[in-house]
Amino acid sequence: MWPAVGIAAAVLLAGCSSSSHHSSTARTPLRDALNRIPANDNTRAWVEFGRPKALLAANGGSPARVPYGNAFGYGMSDLAGYATLLPPLVGFDPSTADVAVSAGRPPTHAGWLIGGVDAAKVEQALTKLGAKKDGATLRLAPDNQISLDGPLSSRLQAPAIMLNVVSTGDGSLRYGPSTASLDLVGTSKEPTLGSDDTVTAVADCLGDPLAAILTDQPSAKSTTHREIGIGVSGTSSADAAEQLCVATGSSDAAAAMKTRLQNELMSGRSQRTGSPWSDLLTGVSVEVLAGNVVRATAHPPQGRSAGTLPNALENGDLATLIGP
Repeated sequence: MWPAVGIAAAVLLAGCSSSSHHSSTARTPLRDALNRIPANDNTRAWVEFGRPKALLAANGGSPARVPYGNAFGYGMSDLAGYATLLPPLVGFDPSTADVAVSAGRPPTHAGWLIGGVDAAKVEQALTKLGAKKDGATLRLAPDNQISLDGPLSSRLQAPAIMLNVVSTGDGSLRYGPSTASLDLVGTSKEPTLGSDDTVTAVADCLGDPLAAILTDQPSAKSTTHREIGIGVSGTSSADAAEQLCVATGSSDAAAAMKTRLQNELMSGRSQRTGSPWSDLLTGVSVEVLAGNVVRATAHPPQGRSAGTLPNALENGDLATLIGP
């Protein structure tokens, strides 16, 4: 589903952590991005990943139509709602990036767009909005300030806290509510998520997705940590697919998870909606991969958009699906 990424690949590969040698799995933009995200409790809780340009191409140039409309915006979800308004105001268009990544949960989170960013154009646009140089960054507002009075927020008619601080370079752009938040993405500080065997096993399970989420908190109410990944992949309506990858601690636990997912997805119901999972996802297959990671693969029904599993994570339905 993800064609070669050109500039994005060059940017990511240039900064890859040496720790990535531990896996023989083929390099992907997702794996390379993990090599530039420091490992801590906050980033383990949430990494969102997308390839906006490739997704739009797979979706016939539209962010809304079937089969990938529900997956548009992952990796840049803080900006996606303003995608049509932002370009003339800030000098970049998030929907044209090769790769989009966001890491961490609010209030400490940051975004990273790779490819298609003209630093001079961004600086000119943000300076026009009143941004000031702050070291290597451009600052539109003080750290963590939420305001509707700023020149960008007033134009968007919404707080633009995620663009308080912006840093550009090598065709990429990092953004966040504070200077400290920028260190969550596009850095080479060790250790990185790319050096964590469990995280990378789940990333490898997802393969080369158009959109993905990695988290060790399947539910906001969860008291235990379990690494999971959810992805959307394909190149057209003919091969649109969703993946759910769950890390388990042993072969017995993996076998039990495989059985659970098979039973739930083929004959169970969504607790959230009451609909049979078989009405929401078709062609389900479940397998155990290396590292005791269980992968469920499914497809959206005819005429529907992929995105059922990401939505299930966000609305809490996924926690019931995979169990405690």
